[in-house]
Amino acid sequence: MALEARSSGAYMYLSRRDPATGRVKKIYLGRGPKAEAAAETLAARRKQRAVDRRAVEIAESQVRVADDLTTALDEAAALLLEAVLLVAGFHRVNYGPWRKRRGNRDHGGRPAGANDGFGTITQERGTNMTTDGNGEQESAPEVLARIKETVDRAKGGNVALLQRLRGLLDSHPDFVRHYGDLARRAERAWIALSAGNDVYFEETLARSAESQRAELTRPGAQPIEKLLVEQVVSCGLQMNWA
Repeated sequence: MALEARSSGAYMYLSRRDPATGRVKKIYLGRGPKAEAAAETLAARRKQRAVDRRAVEIAESQVRVADDLTTALDEAAALLLEAVLLVAGFHRVNYGPWRKRRGNRDHGGRPAGANDGFGTITQERGTNMTTDGNGEQESAPEVLARIKETVDRAKGGNVALLQRLRGLLDSHPDFVRHYGDLARRAERAWIALSAGNDVYFEETLARSAESQRAELTRPGAQPIEKLLVEQVVSCGLQMNWA
């Protein structure tokens, strides 16, 4: 619709495209005060549609952020669990169940049953991320990429690679903590999406997540176990939003 001002007054027209010819035709709807009122109503509707579109774009952006955080958490947790199981002496064939390898020692050089849930990481302290062989500081994604490469190559049971994998896990004290922080960011993102401006509901979701975390975390849980719990809590909030 469009309001056209002429010397004799204001005229309201509706523009429509002819599906047969593709040409735009103007349809006369009226003139005078009614036409002006209709134009104001139309302008208000257009403005509201623009506001609604912007709100949808913001919501979609927030969902993408939450999805990306959760996906990164899922990938890291799955890979780290696989790494810990390999180092602890477990293996799997064709995506079947994990089974303990025969022998009284695992393939990382420790006695079977030793603490393999990143236990040594909790006893170390250092910088945010340790350095590689060239002295350059490594980020968490870079360390994860190295672990993935080693895991992929160590699945055949290569003892040397498994020892290298253990070294990667043990030499990065803040690695699991990084992905734990990422899990909390994902949690906050899903809570914000679900609650919107409802502060009470936001607090309820946060308390529920904390309660679930406490229920699933056993006393003395290793870092990898805590990370898996964080993954469960985050995915639960994602399901709640969906």
